Amino acid sequence: MGYYSTISINSFYVENVEKAKEIFRKYYEDNTDGYFFYKLKVLNSEGLVAVVPIDGEYTAKHYGDQRLAEAISKIIAPGETVELTFDGEDGTSWGYKITYNKIEDLTKEFLNDEEYLLVKRYRENKLQGLKFVLERYINTISHDPQEFAEAMEDLHPTLQQNLMRLFVAFCKKLATKPTHDDRNKASIKLARQIINLDCHLPFI
Repeated sequence: MGYYSTISINSFYVENVEKAKEIFRKYYEDNTDGYFFYKLKVLNSEGLVAVVPIDGEYTAKHYGDQRLAEAISKIIAPGETVELTFDGEDGTSWGYKITYNKIEDLTKEFLNDEEYLLVKRYRENKLQGLKFVLERYINTISHDPQEFAEAMEDLHPTLQQNLMRLFVAFCKKLATKPTHDDRNKASIKLARQIINLDCHLPFI
C-alpha cells in the first residue's frame, strides 16, 4: 500500500565527510514519520559521496523527498550541483536541483503548465490542492462518474474505507444546507437519507 517511486541521484563532493555524515545521521534520527531512510556512502578520500537508501531499495515510498533535498543542500560543497529526481509508478516524474543551501524545484521541467499548477497547489496546501484537482475533474461535461468509481475500485481495501469516510463526512455537511437551490437540491435530499443509515466504518 502506498505510492512507490524510484530515486536517482549522481555522486557529489562535500567539504567535510565526517560533518556531512553527522548531518545526515541527525536527519535520520529526527525522522518522525519513518520516510527519511538514506545514508551517505563515501566513494573516495577527496570527499566524493553518494546518497543510498539504507535498505538498498531505490524503488520505495520516497515521501521524504523534500527533506532529503534539504539535507543534501546542507552538505554539498560550494560550487557543486546535483539533481535529485524521482520516477513514480504512474509515470509521474519530479525532482530538485541542489546547490549549497539552495534547492530548485525541477517539477515544471517534467510537466505541462496545467499539471504543474496542480502539483504546486497540492504542495502549498494538500487539502486545498485536493479540492482544486476535484474541481478541475468534475467541472467538465465529459467527466464520467462510472469511470471514477472503477478507478477507485482498485484502491487498497483500507483506503476504500477511508474514502467512504470522506464521502460520509461530506454527506453530513451537505445535509445541513438549506434546499433553496435546485442545482444541489437532489444531492442534499440524498445526503439526508444517507446520514440516517448505519455509517459506522471501522478502521481495520
